[in-house]
Amino acid sequence: EALIPLIELLHLRNSEIYNYLITSIVKIGKKGNLQILNEYIESEDPNIKREIPIILGKIGNKQSEHDLINFLRDENPIIRRNAVKALEKVIEIKNLRYITDSLNDQNIEVKKETIRVLGKIESKLASKPLLEILKDNDIKIRKLAKNALFKIFSKQKSYEPLYNILKGRNLNARKETIKILGLLKDQNAIDMLIKTFDSKVASIRRSAYRALLQILNKKVNEKIKNSLSDKSWQIRMYCAKILGEIGDPNTINEVFNLIGDESGNVRNSAIDALINFNLEDKIVSKAKDSLKSSNWKIRRAAVKLLIKTGGEESIDILISCLDDNDIHIKSWAAMALGKLKNIDSIEPFIQLLKDSDSKIRISAVKALGEIGNKEAIKALIETLGDDSWEVKKETENALNLIDEDWMDYL
Repeated sequence: EALIPLIELLHLRNSEIYNYLITSIVKIGKKGNLQILNEYIESEDPNIKREIPIILGKIGNKQSEHDLINFLRDENPIIRRNAVKALEKVIEIKNLRYITDSLNDQNIEVKKETIRVLGKIESKLASKPLLEILKDNDIKIRKLAKNALFKIFSKQKSYEPLYNILKGRNLNARKETIKILGLLKDQNAIDMLIKTFDSKVASIRRSAYRALLQILNKKVNEKIKNSLSDKSWQIRMYCAKILGEIGDPNTINEVFNLIGDESGNVRNSAIDALINFNLEDKIVSKAKDSLKSSNWKIRRAAVKLLIKTGGEESIDILISCLDDNDIHIKSWAAMALGKLKNIDSIEPFIQLLKDSDSKIRISAVKALGEIGNKEAIKALIETLGDDSWEVKKETENALNLIDEDWMDYL
């Protein structure tokens, strides 16, 4: 007799008594008094009808499962969503297809709840339809499917379905699968993920990079080291980045060898990776030795490396580079040194103002402006007579940086 007025109170949607109402109705329902409850399954009152699936789910008997499955076809999306949510606790695995069918529901909230519930159930039977959802254009849907699949595959011994997706053509599915393999820390996926670095799609390459960092967990893998000599420059570049992130001192020589790579992107990646090793003395020493190389790529990369380390020993070596025959080395050294405020002597920069190459003169002018030593004003004023308009322009800018009243020195 108490069940009817309790159910009728659901119409009010009173949040203060809601939990008490549901608990009381479920308690009575578990005693077998489902006949009255079943009559409300066809209720015209949406506020009551939407709560029936929740109540049935909490009662959790065989009849509840049957009624909830029927609710999956209700025209009201809120009822369909609540039915999916309730089935999480009562569905028999043999009937799981009724839930997976809801992945095709046109209502986005029903679809989201279905994905979440399938992840909670963790049945292998849900993996195939969920893998299809990875192709969805909605990033939020794909993220939910990714998380659900991670839970399911965490219980499996074989990840072959994921490998097959990775070999496929759908970019959305491949990207999310890569993320799943990273979460699973799948050592068997390392080879495939390394090959993925050769993809034409940047987002795929970035996802593979992050996944490999998760899998490796700061430990060096021989496959990464061996790939430093791969014919693909993208694979060499990303593997250098990975070794830099790991920072194992035992791999510093392999990474350093890449500063002479034919690809500028690989050289720059190796430079950044070497900085991450936090072994300044060793890196500076190797960079200094590399300045003697006849290979311009190695010498220029060594200068960039010295610039990025920025220690006192690097400064002394960079000053010596101001006399180098390579225009780029001279220019980079001058620009880098110009950003420092503790330069003992500006004479090397003054000498560069007379260089035959206008790019070098510009670099020297900018450096003197950054250093800000007033002793440079006289030499810079003389440079205002340079044949190059750009040199004149940069000289005026430098003079204004040093002293806005520089014309008083005329």
